[in-house]
Amino acid sequence: MTRKEFASNLNELIEQIPNIIKGQAQHYIVSGAINLDDYENNFILPKVVLCASLSEVKFQFQPLSDDGKKLVKNLEKI
Repeated sequence: MTRKEFASNLNELIEQIPNIIKGQAQHYIVSGAINLDDYENNFILPKVVLCASLSEVKFQFQPLSDDGKKLVKNLEKI
């Protein structure tokens, strides 16, 4: 893989992330897991929802192979 191919593939995946986050946020609201009326107009709830949504992003993009999982762990240490 060339650097250009890598960058193109990475950008394609990154472009999917906002839609996943927005979809998860709607899911949390529709499911009744959170009630917007219970929170003040600040960044506490959006940060909580973003954190939970990013866990879903990580789940969706995680590698399935053992080698891929090992590489993720190594990169997380850097």
